[in-house]
Amino acid sequence: MTSKKAFSCSQCGAPDLERSGEGKLRCPFCGSLYSFTVRGPTVVIRKGANVVIGSKAKVVIKGGVDVHEGARVKVDGEVTLLERASEEEIEAARLRLRKD
Repeated sequence: MTSKKAFSCSQCGAPDLERSGEGKLRCPFCGSLYSFTVRGPTVVIRKGANVVIGSKAKVVIKGGVDVHEGARVKVDGEVTLLERASEEEIEAARLRLRKD
């Protein structure tokens, strides 16, 4: 399964999360682990799409989301944190992100 990037880390602010096994997303900078649920049909966001879901939007997708490489997706909604990285890992990730 390829890595799909569509969410940002609420802990360190990294711009992308990567798939880390079935139903999980991991921050590549601080290592925080998030969960997501896939049920039913899948929403596919293809290359070239620009999707923004605002912070006040109430979007319900009953199924998974497949974001193709080259699609731009910004989600300001809520993602449930499954496993928080240590303070040291989060701070190190924040420092690396500032350098970028």
